[in-house]
Amino acid sequence: TDANGNLVFQVLRGRDAAGGKQFLQRHPDSTNRSGWCWKLAACLGDRRHLPYRLPELVDGVRRGVPVWIAEGEKDADALRRLGVVATCNAGGAGKWRPEHAAWLKGAHVVIVRDMDEPGRQHQQVVARTLAGVAASVRLVEPAKGKDAYDHIAAGLTLEDFASVVTAPDAAPTSWPVATTTS
Repeated sequence: TDANGNLVFQVLRGRDAAGGKQFLQRHPDSTNRSGWCWKLAACLGDRRHLPYRLPELVDGVRRGVPVWIAEGEKDADALRRLGVVATCNAGGAGKWRPEHAAWLKGAHVVIVRDMDEPGRQHQQVVARTLAGVAASVRLVEPAKGKDAYDHIAAGLTLEDFASVVTAPDAAPTSWPVATTTS
């Protein structure tokens, strides 16, 4: 959704013919018989690059609560169930865009990486775009499993995430991990 809560596009998680994960994106389109446009670049241009759960993100930044950034919607939703403001970018690792950082100006940010090389690289890219934008950046990884979802499904808490050595241009400041309810 946009910052006002209006639907801009959807990411649909499913399975492909071989049983692997598949993510399709669509935008409401009243001119199309199906009611959807499946080519976001053609339908939306740059409007397709909005962070997930944008109204909650904007409110969290305004209130000064930590904003957690995960690699995907499933992870962000799991974090949100623990009571924190959580977001991600559409498309997963490698799809974070510098314009996402503008929404996090002055925010205290926690970036959760997935436990693979694309996840490590993604976390570093996000951290670099937040240098000089966010008030603080903390890099963490799951203590169990491959991502935030697995960590939480294992019964672990926000405090159980393990700290990661930070990027030199995105050194975190010291602040507590606080559980807040949106």
